[in-house]
Amino acid sequence: IGDFKKNLLLQHIFSRLIKQLRYFKSASPGYCFKIGEIIGELKREDMSPAEFRDLVKNTPKNQDIYTIYSAYQKLLKKNRLIDREDRHILCKNYIDKSRFVASYDSICFKEFYNFSTIQKKIIRNLGHKAEICDTKMGFNVNKITVVHALDRKTEAWNLAHTILDDLNNGLLPEEICIVLRNRELYLPYIYEAFKEAGIPVETQLTAPLIQNPFIKSLFAMSKGELGIYFDKQISVDDNLFECYGYWASVMLEYLEMMGFPQKFIQIHEGNVFLIKRDVEAFECLKELLQDFKEVEALAGKGHIDFDGFLKRFAGFVKNGNYSGYPPEKGIWLLSFTMLRGLKFKKAYVLGMIEGEFPRAYRPDWLLREEERALINDNGYDIDVIKTLFEREKESFYYLLSGCGEAYFSYPEVQESGSPTLISSYLEDLIHSDVDCEKYRVSFSEVFCIDIGK
Repeated sequence: IGDFKKNLLLQHIFSRLIKQLRYFKSASPGYCFKIGEIIGELKREDMSPAEFRDLVKNTPKNQDIYTIYSAYQKLLKKNRLIDREDRHILCKNYIDKSRFVASYDSICFKEFYNFSTIQKKIIRNLGHKAEICDTKMGFNVNKITVVHALDRKTEAWNLAHTILDDLNNGLLPEEICIVLRNRELYLPYIYEAFKEAGIPVETQLTAPLIQNPFIKSLFAMSKGELGIYFDKQISVDDNLFECYGYWASVMLEYLEMMGFPQKFIQIHEGNVFLIKRDVEAFECLKELLQDFKEVEALAGKGHIDFDGFLKRFAGFVKNGNYSGYPPEKGIWLLSFTMLRGLKFKKAYVLGMIEGEFPRAYRPDWLLREEERALINDNGYDIDVIKTLFEREKESFYYLLSGCGEAYFSYPEVQESGSPTLISSYLEDLIHSDVDCEKYRVSFSEVFCIDIGK
């Protein structure tokens, strides 16, 4: 099962156990997502519910985590299901019995960003066959450019100009890459500017499902607001309380009755891009509704009115993504952690501000730093803020090791209008011996609708 079904299962478990829980007073989607993250962390450490219970202090919060984690594991076992972390646990338990593995003399692990405890156990169970073959890191950047932009949109448009100039001066698309920490904040601007400039980017651009116009209109329709997508409101009995699967079926039948997805052709008058965008969102929505039906069959039925169902469903939709843009081939768009072992002549990095790179890590409110330290004192390696910072700084050196020239930019203001501070990593680099060019740009200087001509 994927993360969506995992969180749905946890929602049902939460609701069923809520009277037994001592710390949590409601089964909100936010609590379910957070518990799901903690369970994922514990399983990556190969830690069972009982082992967790015995390691941490006996507080109401920790007791609730144990109760929910234990019920989740029992539900998976009863229905012969595995989640993402279980794949690694199964691999650890059976890899030494694998005929496929037995046919090889050595198995190389190359350029991993970080090994979890369960992955380390898998490598250990491979014995002498396992080899870690990482590329030696060094400092290879000899020139940097630092651009102070007005905002993120200005960063993206200035980057389009810069890359276009570099390509015209002889750099090849396969010799360069774009590096982002916050993809969601930059992708719409990059897509807009690069499409205008005629620069293809090798990425599957995604967008939050809740931002799709069709999805927005669906939830507005449920409140009585009709528009181009819906000319008839869904008809339900306000006093009817039914299970989640029932309401999911009602939604699916309503969408079919309204003529979706074929109706998108009429709405968008043959505009292929808009039709594809909304069909992608429709398919994601349909899959989520089907998941609601399937999970309920596993976890048992609850009763809720239609408004309550919509509120719960919206909480899950907000965490979904869909392919809002068509995929293209071109310049690689990577994260810092993906750079290990790769070589480029030039890398372009956006968003170099404090709080984003380095990230402003905050202590986990559910499994606090002292509790994590206590777990690690017993032979585990669960994330603490210190190790997160260390790994992040290491990922910055992947960039400095893998390219000869680097372009950095950062916005003056964030979306909220609050001012930013330049990344301390970049500031240290500016004050090193590396050759550095700095300049400032405004949006009026870089915006040009015929940029590629």
